[in-house]
Amino acid sequence: MIKFESGKYFTYDMIGEFHSSGEWIHPKRTINSYEVILVLEGTVYIAEENQEYVLRKNQLLLLEPFKEHYGYKAVSTPTAFYWFHFFTDLEAPLKSYTGSDIYEIKQLFKKLLHISNTPIYSSAAADSVGYLIFEELIKLSLEENISNQVLVSRLSEYIRNNIKNSLTVSDIADHFGYNPDYIGKYFKKYH
Repeated sequence: MIKFESGKYFTYDMIGEFHSSGEWIHPKRTINSYEVILVLEGTVYIAEENQEYVLRKNQLLLLEPFKEHYGYKAVSTPTAFYWFHFFTDLEAPLKSYTGSDIYEIKQLFKKLLHISNTPIYSSAAADSVGYLIFEELIKLSLEENISNQVLVSRLSEYIRNNIKNSLTVSDIADHFGYNPDYIGKYFKKYH
């Protein structure tokens, strides 16, 4: 267990790599740890409480403790993902990540899996690499927030410069290459 000066803690619980070649659906359960799922291949249809998520290759989801999660749709194509359980009283950095900057966190998952399967490593080594994964989740969250702020700034600037042209949401979406519904929801969420 890693204990911080603030009195907070972080501890690794377990990790694995799941592979399915036949029909598969995530089991329904409620657990007392956090779980990160990082998809390596295929699609995972998973819900937490009543919120449904679709995860594809290089996307991840952080499931929270004491909340029911379950697969809501079976898949029959090959599926693979890392799963990582941990305990902490630190604030969860993000819920999901669908960006492209996944290399570092994937390498940390591989390292933690190696450490957990090699008896000569101490539990402190697993806690340390597990916490590095947590730190990488924080980094991904910050990068995603910065990216969102940049797009909102670009949208705002475009609107200011073209307001006299009777802009519609469709005009803005076309200019930036997005769906009009997405742009409308995105702007409301981040502006």
